[in-house]
Amino acid sequence: MRRAAVFVALLPGFLAVSAPVSGQEDSSQTVVIYFVLTNSSDRPATDVRFWAVLPATNAYQDIESMTIWPEPAVSVPDRLGQKRVGWSLDRIEPGSSVTLMALIHATTHAVRIGRDSKPKDKPSAEEQLDYLRDDPDWFDLKEVAGATRGWIARPADDDTGRARQIFESIRKQCRYVLDNKRDTAVDVIRTRQGSCTELAFVFIGMARANGISARMCTGWVNRSGGSLDTVNHRWAEYWDARYGWVPVDLSRAINHAASRPATYDPNLYFGRVAGQFLVVRDDGVQRPNDNNWSGYRASFRGALLNVGRASAWQATGSADAERKLFAQATACMDQILAGKPPPSLGDWAAKDSPLARNLLPGFLGCGSDALRREAARRLAEGPDPSASAALLATAGQTADAVYRQYLVGLIDGMLANPTAKFRGAVVAEIGRARLELLRPQAERMLKDVSPLVRQSAQRTIDRLDKAKATTQPDGGQDD
Repeated sequence: MRRAAVFVALLPGFLAVSAPVSGQEDSSQTVVIYFVLTNSSDRPATDVRFWAVLPATNAYQDIESMTIWPEPAVSVPDRLGQKRVGWSLDRIEPGSSVTLMALIHATTHAVRIGRDSKPKDKPSAEEQLDYLRDDPDWFDLKEVAGATRGWIARPADDDTGRARQIFESIRKQCRYVLDNKRDTAVDVIRTRQGSCTELAFVFIGMARANGISARMCTGWVNRSGGSLDTVNHRWAEYWDARYGWVPVDLSRAINHAASRPATYDPNLYFGRVAGQFLVVRDDGVQRPNDNNWSGYRASFRGALLNVGRASAWQATGSADAERKLFAQATACMDQILAGKPPPSLGDWAAKDSPLARNLLPGFLGCGSDALRREAARRLAEGPDPSASAALLATAGQTADAVYRQYLVGLIDGMLANPTAKFRGAVVAEIGRARLELLRPQAERMLKDVSPLVRQSAQRTIDRLDKAKATTQPDGGQDD
């Protein structure tokens, strides 16, 4: 197996998962998923194994094609039909990253709950038992039951009624907080605050403690119809034999109720998910049988590895042409791998193509300083302000101070764009990245001529302040 290129870098009683909603909420998308493994220590990471689950066709999406680079060492379906893949990497140098990619053509769907819907994807008896067990990383059911005693005075007789009670009890008692920690469900119950992941696990733990099968969903997010996003979102599903798998999105419900109480409607988040995600479901098995592979984690020796995920979205054009362009870009990566980097990224990178721009982040940490600077410059000069997310992520990770300053200079240039909407989007990405390094830029944008930009800058500064405190609730929706 070849090694990857190394980079620096709705109502109770009427619920069911509906058939995909047709019309404007169906969306044909080309998505590049990135996994970035960063060695943030001063020692090489060796014998690296990374395992991940990639999306399959389900109620949230139809997967039409998938191309993975580099070719994984392991690729097997899990029991939900999702692709379980594992990569083997010999070595990641100190301060360096490895980028693994998948090019996916998919149609995403909104999922709605309706009284006429029929159950789908019925779990087997074995699966239902798996969805009723303790989770060794997140919760012990007896502890969850004890910590939430009294939250529900009179439990409903049916699963959906109890699930709705659990949803409302968490929503009313907990806040959304993104503090970059991984608190257990019991910790969240005690502190009454958590991220979307943590809040979803509280729901799952409480549901299982009440005899309701429940599991986790992870979604790569399409925020604006075409963008680069470095943030994932998570929510829960529970099983009702009458209706099927029912989605429950607590963090978005909590944020909506807190920020816009006059328009809050629980049916927007209980039994409903917008068509803006590629979704992976927990199949009830915590880890594969081979302990050298672990989900969304890397095993390795000699260093500390951090794993980042991102997704780049665009409306699908010609799928064949896009696969050809992807092959050209990964061929360039292969040249870098062979120690023979080309003098430039090549013709594919110069094309006025959303996919070409979406592939450039994979080169931001390549071993050639000339190529990584070319990729960064092309991103900064492009029409998409969300490209700043990749520049910000790289600036926050690289150990090369000169390169970091180059990236900051490019972001400064993006903040000088003549379009206020563009500038506002870039300064918002600084807030989402919570990159203290760019605080001076955010403060400067407080004096921008546009009220929209000034508002975005103030929100970014608030996020940076809260990130410092780590205990304050954040206004964002995802983690």
